[in-house]
Amino acid sequence: MFRILFLLVVFPFISQAQNLIKLNDSIHFSHWDPILDEWIFNSKFSEFTRDVNNNTTSFKAKGLINSVWTNQTRVLWNYDSHNNKISTLTQSWNGNSWENNYLYTYTYNSNNQETFRLYQEWIDGAVRENQLQYVTS
Repeated sequence: MFRILFLLVVFPFISQAQNLIKLNDSIHFSHWDPILDEWIFNSKFSEFTRDVNNNTTSFKAKGLINSVWTNQTRVLWNYDSHNNKISTLTQSWNGNSWENNYLYTYTYNSNNQETFRLYQEWIDGAVRENQLQYVTS
């Protein structure tokens, strides 16, 4: 009975849904606890933001600590006018503010093929590592 009802409710929307873009508002992670015999939520990605082209520009990763969702990591992306990702910045929450961890900067040729990738890592608030990678197709 449930399957029939599901098809009746969903079927009229299938043709309309083919043109939609899937956008997550949150993604939850859990693990099975065999002692409690249940799934335990332990982290989630949430607070997604997007630009006008539906490129994801940020999200936050949160952990469940003492029954409270607590900031852990934030990831920020920037894109050029061709929707090529030009940077990825990963930050950690220190309890009061966001601190930079890693930055990837990407460059592209006139065919929109990635040519270089710069990796930078922060340690104690200062850039401590730089790696430039040449990308071949």
